[in-house]
Amino acid sequence: MDAPADAFDDPIRSALCEMLSMRLGLHFPPERWPDLLRRMAPAAAELGYRTVRDGLHGLLAKPLGQRELEVLGRHLTVGETYFFRDPEIFAALEQHLLPDLIRHRRDTTRRIRIWSIGCSSGEEAYSIAIAVANRLPDLEQWNVSIQATDINLQALTQAREGVYGNWSFRTPLPPAWQRWFYAPRAGHRAVAPQIKSLVSFSYLNLMDGHYPTVETNTNAMDLIFCRNVLMYFHPQRVAEALERIGNSLLGGGWLVLSPVESALVTAPPLRPRHLPGVLFYQKAEADGTCPLAAEPMTHPPHTTSSAPAPHHGRTSPPISEPSPPAPSLPPPAPAPAQTLVRQAREQADRGQLTEALASCDQAIAQDKLNPAWAFLRASILLELGYDDAAAAALQRTLYLDHDFVMAHVTLANLLQRRGRHASACKHYRNALELLAPLDAQQVPLEADGMTAGRLREYIAATLAAGGEAAPGQMER
Repeated sequence: MDAPADAFDDPIRSALCEMLSMRLGLHFPPERWPDLLRRMAPAAAELGYRTVRDGLHGLLAKPLGQRELEVLGRHLTVGETYFFRDPEIFAALEQHLLPDLIRHRRDTTRRIRIWSIGCSSGEEAYSIAIAVANRLPDLEQWNVSIQATDINLQALTQAREGVYGNWSFRTPLPPAWQRWFYAPRAGHRAVAPQIKSLVSFSYLNLMDGHYPTVETNTNAMDLIFCRNVLMYFHPQRVAEALERIGNSLLGGGWLVLSPVESALVTAPPLRPRHLPGVLFYQKAEADGTCPLAAEPMTHPPHTTSSAPAPHHGRTSPPISEPSPPAPSLPPPAPAPAQTLVRQAREQADRGQLTEALASCDQAIAQDKLNPAWAFLRASILLELGYDDAAAAALQRTLYLDHDFVMAHVTLANLLQRRGRHASACKHYRNALELLAPLDAQQVPLEADGMTAGRLREYIAATLAAGGEAAPGQMER
């Protein structure tokens, strides 16, 4: 499709740039307008418009739906990535950050949470997983969660396959990395199943504000990679995204940007930290201190002989099997249930998950029929890595209130991560049916500010990423 220069008159150009900034965060200053027009041509054709001008007018005539956002995101962003990109970053990760984190977690939770933002076709996320695996000879005894997100559904599909050509390996791999690949066919290498099991891929638009939340698995992170993403954002959108990304980190957690993005960080909680050859950012603790040690747990968890060992969701027993009780601290002095619930939420936000679970259990003891508290308990258990106990708590929530939308969504996410796609789709579709009569701006219970309209788009995108069609039409 040709892209005539007059397709961009001033009103259309201004409206388009504003829309792309608001919905995708993307910034196209005057020097990038020719590039924007060139990229809009195939996007308009894919969306069924006869000409670029028709496409521009059509996109501006109504609110963008999920399909339009996905197509625009795919054509207007750069998905350049490969394994072991910027070796000095992975050297710092393997030699400094991970050893420190492992040392502080080995005798406590054995839990590591990492987020790769703008993961594209997955090479960065798998590189992170390999770095973790190389530092953990007892990997199976740890609960490692690497969440990888992007707005490009096509790239996410490739990432889940985990098979790559030679161009993805244009930086020579260290010898310790070679063992994590095998050759499925000539000219290709595939990621080993043990590494693939550590990574979950999902759709997320940084401008939608669906983070940090338990539902999108973007909260309580120890380490966030966000490289070569914010450099394409409008300056105002950068500040918004960095604030939310900072909120996704635990105190003492780390943010990794590309060198050209370092000047974008102005938020006081994120402090520059120089490691050999690289500049990272570390989130200050609540008291304003910022130790080099990554130690987000304020107190070591209380353990008893009946507490199950933390495990990774994919290697635990089937979700339908009974789980041993999750750990709980000795109850403090009696307090009103509402006070205990508020305390549990505050403790969870600080990363004091075992203490939060104890507070929640004490509240539930006073009111066993409150579905919102059962859901809160499930959310805490998920963060602790007790998938089976969390599933039981979510099923309890739905027993108390079968119309609890977020319980369906969270259980679906858990089932999807465990490979039970048919059961996950059932709960996603239940959620969509419950959301259908709601106003687009209405916020469902425990949705953490996510509107019904945005939640419908998130579920539809998740189903589409898995090859499933959502019933009905997505909101436009």
